[in-house]
Amino acid sequence: MIRAILFDMDGTLIDSEGVWFETVRDAAKRHLGRDVGRKEFHDRVWFEGSVHSFMAEEAGEKAAEATDYAMMRANALKKGLRLFEGELKCLRRLKEKYVLAVTTNTLAKNTEASLTELGIYGIFDAIIARDMVKERKPNPEMLHLACRKLGVAENEAVCVGDMRRDVEAAKNAGIRAISIFNDNEGADAYAKDFKELGRIIDAWDE
Repeated sequence: MIRAILFDMDGTLIDSEGVWFETVRDAAKRHLGRDVGRKEFHDRVWFEGSVHSFMAEEAGEKAAEATDYAMMRANALKKGLRLFEGELKCLRRLKEKYVLAVTTNTLAKNTEASLTELGIYGIFDAIIARDMVKERKPNPEMLHLACRKLGVAENEAVCVGDMRRDVEAAKNAGIRAISIFNDNEGADAYAKDFKELGRIIDAWDE
């Protein structure tokens, strides 16, 4: 029986890759004196690392200043964020049957700002951000915390994310994983879009 759906945010609920790419490029030009290409962004920030880890490695003593600037730029660019096709309809339908949570490696204040900007903050029953736990995904800590806050067991939850770290976190937590947009190894199912996501969850909960 499924009682809860746990969603990643960036790249899953929010089409934010373009905004974060421009954010990292801008911060790198200002604080590192160089540009960042799409491949480096994918390899070191989007798919495997984070803005914080990238700046820590590249900016040295100025890492905190560079990261703060990047976060400021991300907030300034949040008007460029958008939902994915069919997402809002899917979320509203899931909300009728399940409790929903966001589990994200993004900071809480930025998570709230982004979800509010796009009008979906109120859909979720719990928000678990990276500054609310000791370890980020793929560590399962935030998924366990989400389950506790929602009052469900891990085997009653499903995790939805676009990254390999989302799948790994779910597996580490003992939660079934649906990989959306990217067919990540180890996922229990792959959904190419939100319409297919809804069908998979319906089939699992029959």
